[in-house]
Amino acid sequence: METVKKILNVDLDLSEVESSDASDLIRALLCPEVTKRLGCMAEGADGVRSHAFFSEINWDAIEPAPLPPALQVDGPLDCSNFDDFDADAAESAGLANNRTLTSAEQAFFDYL
Repeated sequence: METVKKILNVDLDLSEVESSDASDLIRALLCPEVTKRLGCMAEGADGVRSHAFFSEINWDAIEPAPLPPALQVDGPLDCSNFDDFDADAAESAGLANNRTLTSAEQAFFDYL
């Protein structure tokens, strides 16, 4: 509970923050009173987006942009996105794990 008290009563020193918009944004996001905290009021995330700090951001240009998939997968057994595994190199580096699976671990793999 002591940590919560410290967080709620902290006196932020933002004197090194050069932008008044940036320091205002930080204070608004860290406001201890939830009903006055930026992003928690009626306008929600739109309140954050409309803050002066983000005035030069074109949110309409950012949001709808679809992201390309990070990986191409040709099926459930496709391993082409992984590096080749060299068992001999792993063993010589001390990375090999030659232990036997427990019956519970083996049952998991048998289920697949």
